[in-house]
Amino acid sequence: MRLLKQGVTPIRLVSLLLLAACRGEPSTAPTVEIAASPALAQLVTEDVDRFWRAYENGGRSGSASAFQQRYLDSASAGLRDFIGLRQLTAASLAQVATAYPAYLDALHVWWRTTPDRATVLNTIRANYGKVQALYPEAVFPPVTILVGRFSTGGTANDRGLLIGLEFFGRDAQAPLGELPAIVRENQKNWVHDLPPFVAHEHVHFLQVRARNFSGRDGATLLARSLNEGIAEFIGALAAGEPTYRDFFRVWQANEATYFAEFLREKDGTDISRWLYNQGRTAPGRPGDLGYFIGYRIAQAYYLKATDKAQAIRDLITLRDPAALLVQSGYAGSGPPIP
Repeated sequence: MRLLKQGVTPIRLVSLLLLAACRGEPSTAPTVEIAASPALAQLVTEDVDRFWRAYENGGRSGSASAFQQRYLDSASAGLRDFIGLRQLTAASLAQVATAYPAYLDALHVWWRTTPDRATVLNTIRANYGKVQALYPEAVFPPVTILVGRFSTGGTANDRGLLIGLEFFGRDAQAPLGELPAIVRENQKNWVHDLPPFVAHEHVHFLQVRARNFSGRDGATLLARSLNEGIAEFIGALAAGEPTYRDFFRVWQANEATYFAEFLREKDGTDISRWLYNQGRTAPGRPGDLGYFIGYRIAQAYYLKATDKAQAIRDLITLRDPAALLVQSGYAGSGPPIP
């Protein structure tokens, strides 16, 4: 899930792209432990604690060296991966700290005092168990909570799931006036929204492990929309709702129209009208509609299937997107989004 074009600074958030997919490129970094059971999965929060120590010791005033020495130099394996995936630097963190001090101050106080951390981590682990019941072949990668530069709310590679705490400021009652509009509109709750985010990224991890690379650049619009929509659908089976729930509720009113447009473009590779385009659409047209269409196709396929376990396998492995669309019977409508 990508929220910002790589290389774009947090000050230039006009080109934000909400919730883009894990691309699935194999990592060349050292191996990390992928757990065989939910109980053994690593849930890593130490990077956030190190970030706040850096913030308290010069980072808030814009010291890049504070972030380098107290945060990046002692990064966990997950944060090290994130540094490469999202071009995270000490200078970019210093820029964030000086651009959004009121927001970060509130997030800082909340992280130090919230009683909800264990509850959320326990929910994530419980959702891992629900995925195991749906898909016995599942494994359980580390989940690393970190602080980035407003480049992503969540992403994954073949080593784990990486979550940007800076997008979860609602529970902190953080003031949002400093933030660009699209970031304000996509602020999330730690307690309510983080478990679905992790569930979505977990499905992406399992897709790549199953050698389903439908999210890669150059795949068709249909394949890439299914890549995201399947993660939304199976993630919702585990967590109780999709990450895009509030958007889906609105979009369903025009579902048939959107699907008719989608059919005309589904076999091409131009995703610009459908995916990773929040804030860059024509007036009145939502961004990221491909998530919704992909979700509806996956939902229809699952509801129609008599063998639900096999349907989950089919969705995660996704060998033939065109055939899955036909077999789903989806024609532009589905059950109400709860």
